[in-house]
Amino acid sequence: MDIYSYYPYDAALGNINALDYYFSVKADQQTKVAYEASDFLWAKTADVSPTRNPVDLSFSHKLSKVRVNVKSEVDTLNSQLATAVVSVVNTNHSASINISNGNITVDN
Repeated sequence: MDIYSYYPYDAALGNINALDYYFSVKADQQTKVAYEASDFLWAKTADVSPTRNPVDLSFSHKLSKVRVNVKSEVDTLNSQLATAVVSVVNTNHSASINISNGNITVDN
């Protein structure tokens, strides 16, 4: 058998075609909940024989949250950097994910 796994969990995934799972990262990731919900992890192990032993899965990031570190090249107070707002432009926030093979099709 083939074993697929993903995170974050979506109860609806069992009721849709695994070749076309829609996932979207949060445009605003300032909160912990939005930040964590923007990281899609996927794993697959193929041709597993029936066993009572654990099956290893190696996860990879398919769509991921982004962490931006801001560094000033001029005299700036740390308090000013701590409240800086960063925008990343010209990025796609959503894609269709083929759960059976992990391939991503980015929405245009």
